[in-house]
This record gives sequence, C-alpha cells and structure tokens, in this order.
Amino acid sequence: MTEFLADESTDPGGAWFVPWAELVAATVARGVAVDRARIVTTPHGPYTRYLLALTPHNIAAGEDVRWLPRRDAAPTDARADDYWLIDDHLVAYSIFDENGWWSGTAATGDTRIVDYAREIRDRVWPASIPHASYPR
Repeated sequence: MTEFLADESTDPGGAWFVPWAELVAATVARGVAVDRARIVTTPHGPYTRYLLALTPHNIAAGEDVRWLPRRDAAPTDARADDYWLIDDHLVAYSIFDENGWWSGTAATGDTRIVDYAREIRDRVWPASIPHASYPR
C-alpha cells in the first residue's frame, strides 16, 4: 500500500496478493460465492482509493465486490467492524495492529454475532453498488 500511496498509478496487486487470489479462485470453482461489500466514506481517503485500485484483482479472482457510501448506510451498519461472514455460520473479524495494518483474524460461531452479521449483510448487499457501476 505504501508504494501505491506514493504513486497512485502504481498497480497495488503483486506477489503478496497471489495466495488470496488462488484461495478465492478455488473457492469459487467449488461453487461458493465470495461476496464483498465495502461501506466507505466519501470523498474517498487514501485507503479507499487503494482498495478501489486493488478491486480489479479481487474481481479477477472471482469475488463480487460492491460499494456503499457511508451516507447511504444505516448508522449501525456503517459502524460495523471489518469482518467476513463465512457460510452464514462463522464470523471472522479482521484484527489490526496499533498502526492500522491488518494482522490476522479472530473467528466466532456465536449465534448472536452470526445473526447480527447476517442482518447487516441482508441490508447492505442489496443497497450496495456493483464495482463496475461505482463512481470513482
């Protein structure tokens, strides 16, 4: 991300992304949908611009990526943590270090948490804009 922020014409993909792309491609090949909805602040800050530039790599791997401006999201949804809802039975939260860098995940199958994540997904996904149609 540092290189991209120094020069936003730099392609943010690279060798570091290959394991993720391979995992997504294998998952999609098994018939599993990999959907990603991002609630973002507008105008876009540096990290969102980075994500916008990286998203074609997510899509090429097989993800369906959508965007929802924070102003169009329910306030409680826009405050939600960064997480993955896996097979509607597990929530894996992204863990960030003190500098804001992703450092891993913590997962739970607690039904209250999973139900809450499903409710957010069911509101956010239909309201979000497919990447190809999202204004940059």
